[in-house]
Amino acid sequence: MKLLRKAAGPDVFFSRCCASQNMRSLGGAIGLVDSMRIGPDNGFGWQDYRNEVMHFEGGGIITGPIRGNRLYFLHRRVWWNDPDPSYLRPVVKLNHAQLLASWVAVSGMFNLNSDWLPGLPPERHDILKRCLPSHHATARPVDYFDSVMPSIWLLTAPPRHVLGLYNWDSTSRAISYDAGKAGLDSSKTYHAFDFWSNTPLPDFRGSFAFDVPGVSCRVIAIRAAEEHPILVSTSRHVTQGVVDVSGEKWQRNQLSVISQVVAGDPYELRMAGLEKWKAVSASVSAADQAAGVTIAVSSREAGWLRVTIVSKDSRSVKWTVKCDPK
Repeated sequence: MKLLRKAAGPDVFFSRCCASQNMRSLGGAIGLVDSMRIGPDNGFGWQDYRNEVMHFEGGGIITGPIRGNRLYFLHRRVWWNDPDPSYLRPVVKLNHAQLLASWVAVSGMFNLNSDWLPGLPPERHDILKRCLPSHHATARPVDYFDSVMPSIWLLTAPPRHVLGLYNWDSTSRAISYDAGKAGLDSSKTYHAFDFWSNTPLPDFRGSFAFDVPGVSCRVIAIRAAEEHPILVSTSRHVTQGVVDVSGEKWQRNQLSVISQVVAGDPYELRMAGLEKWKAVSASVSAADQAAGVTIAVSSREAGWLRVTIVSKDSRSVKWTVKCDPK
């Protein structure tokens, strides 16, 4: 490996696999590879994590998350952790496909897929679409010391946070945790939006509790409430603004943001904090208007506003929503 690294030079990306996965053998590759398979081969079947943890057997969807949860601290410090591919093919149950792809996307680990992409049904292709590209924020399993198989990941990209909640059991259960222990501000009220169900959730303060169906996940954007409307979620990516939103500013009763919009993909903005405000207009910059970009209010819910942007080209869109006090 030293010879290969030296001969290839620093610009070649080395992804290592087929080394026995324990710290003794992993240690010998530190500094020589850019990514490392951190577990045995996975597969597209389901296997109870208790069996695999006890017997160290590979071959299921759970394989990557077991090792990725355990060795998360190596990721992007030593190399990119490679948990093996996500599987979206129709033989995999939809909730299993969402669970694995979402875990990879929120944890930010090496994102691979080995499906025949042209043959995927639209709903499966959309899962992959919503989990790429990888983010470069900080993510960690907050209940790392509380469970053999952590079920709560927190992605932090202030002022945005994303909760990845994963139920590895076959029956539905409530996943709850103290907000302060999770790394949030216990004194603040948080707005929440569930990505896969496309649904606003009740605000929470001090702690959170969400029901998660068996062997399924919920990916929830959360953001501390302010005295004015704020952008909590977007539809482009499961991290809901982390990879596509910048330059957010509230000034003179206007929320102004820059979003990276994908060509032909309706881009929905989910704004919260409108209990005391009324949206009066939504607009894009003159340059975006000239390029054919459109923006319109798509729906209003209690305390929430949805706005949809459509562009025929992939581009940075500067948009503004003006609000008046009620």
